[in-house]
Amino acid sequence: MAGVVDYAGVPERTLKRRFKTATGVAIMDYGQNLRIDEARRLLETTDDAADEIGAMVGYEDASFFRRLFRRRTGVTPGRYRRMFQPIRRGMPVAAHEAGRATVGHRRAG
Repeated sequence: MAGVVDYAGVPERTLKRRFKTATGVAIMDYGQNLRIDEARRLLETTDDAADEIGAMVGYEDASFFRRLFRRRTGVTPGRYRRMFQPIRRGMPVAAHEAGRATVGHRRAG
């Protein structure tokens, strides 16, 4: 945050307030969303371990990353990756995911 404040040349509180006014999102939430979006991309396209991906996107604490990822997407990083395995293998998703939950939706039961 300090680097952004220095770059903007305004006090931290002013930056946070102006960012929220301009975007409707708190600057910390925006940063977390960017990191989680990158983690999603890496989970979809690589075989790197979820904890390694968390570290790559800036989360040193693997358990915090997993909790945040689940809070933001509705599924764990491992479940998210499994949802994309059929696509990477060229299988139709509908055939593979029949009856499974999708991101943001939980199956009743």
